[in-house]
Amino acid sequence: MRRGENFPLLDGLRGVAAGAVLLYHARQILDDRLPSTSAYLAVDFFFMLSGFVVCAAYGQRLKTGLTWSRFMTIRLIRLWPMLAIGAVLGGAVWTVNRVLERAPHPLEQGLLITASAALLLPSGLLLGTQAYPADNPIWSLFFEIGANALYAWRTRGRDLLVRTAVVLSLVILGLLAWHDGTIANFGFNDLGAFVAGVPRVIVPFALGVLVYQQTLHRRLSRVPAWLPVLLLVVALYFEPLAQAWIYDLTVVAVIFPLIVALAAGCRLGEVGTRLTWWCGELSYPAYLIHQPILRAFRACERMAHVRLSFTGELAVTITATLALSWLVLRFVDKPVRRALDRRFLKDRNQREVLLQPAL
Repeated sequence: MRRGENFPLLDGLRGVAAGAVLLYHARQILDDRLPSTSAYLAVDFFFMLSGFVVCAAYGQRLKTGLTWSRFMTIRLIRLWPMLAIGAVLGGAVWTVNRVLERAPHPLEQGLLITASAALLLPSGLLLGTQAYPADNPIWSLFFEIGANALYAWRTRGRDLLVRTAVVLSLVILGLLAWHDGTIANFGFNDLGAFVAGVPRVIVPFALGVLVYQQTLHRRLSRVPAWLPVLLLVVALYFEPLAQAWIYDLTVVAVIFPLIVALAAGCRLGEVGTRLTWWCGELSYPAYLIHQPILRAFRACERMAHVRLSFTGELAVTITATLALSWLVLRFVDKPVRRALDRRFLKDRNQREVLLQPAL
């Protein structure tokens, strides 16, 4: 990242997108009678943010001496501890639910899906379920880390290979989206959908890199901060009546790059910067622990034979998610990352900044 560069509104948009994912899953788990939205596209927005931020922070350093292994160590230190927390919490909820349902071998299967999720292994595909039944959002971390690894890979003719891969991925993503009618399930639902996650991450991640490399955030006129926020909310909560796959591709290929470029060019005051910083801090833990909380709350309702209104359910689960996100961030995630930082990035004076992930 160039000296003096700062993109505070991108942190805020990360929080908006994480909130959209929470509400999307709340509809699925708590009350599927509510209208559906396009909030599943928030994951594609996360991928695009990752491409932009990783390119801004590490693109030049990768050209001037930062090795692939050190870069991947930096990224894994930032991503893995909270991923493991989500896997353990989700695996525990999954196992308890299976015990209550008197399903066969709940403890053995629970241990398998928890350990494999923490290691990013999609063992759920072997059990006939989603790739990561312990905590479904972990699928995006699998592809996030893969995209980071490919981005940092340097070889002769790399630029040509990258351009070819991006164009080919866009074509494949378009064909798959046309066939399925949407990209909503790509990356996790079954083996075929899991493989479709490859073009789903390559396209937005590469577009995020391109937005930064082409300096679109400097070329566009500066806009008020509320405009990118409004555009993102509309994009994620709009539900097309027909041809959803066209909407999905249009948002990913056109609308999201515009939002990222506009938001990166915005400047905020002290209060706005502080607010967006908190959004960025809490978005990643909230993204990884919200689904286990929703499932645990729904199970408690069933056992108690009580059903709150959807508004009441949201109030309880959102409060629990934010509170637990802050606690694990403050007392588990950050201390673990500091310990891993000291262990694997030993030179404290030259240690690279561990940026917020987009996920």
